[in-house]
Amino acid sequence: MKGLLKNRYFILSFSLSLIIIFFFAAIFYVDFINRTILFGDSTPSLSVFDMGESKLLNLRFFGIDKTFDITGIYLVLKAIFDFVCIPL
Repeated sequence: MKGLLKNRYFILSFSLSLIIIFFFAAIFYVDFINRTILFGDSTPSLSVFDMGESKLLNLRFFGIDKTFDITGIYLVLKAIFDFVCIPL
């Protein structure tokens, strides 16, 4: 009986997580489409720029236009991909 109850909790939390992820993805998509239709702005909501040694992530979402330095994350992903022989 306890196993069945734990399965219910897992299924409930997993489905709620998927619903939340889908919700934010849908909001992100609608924001991009509205910017394209209303303002003719076809730049992507997320874009990565290569500035020599550093990698910059440009985020444009609901009027927010911020740039983040993701060089450390890029280096970690590159090391992992090199380890499993996947080209980056």
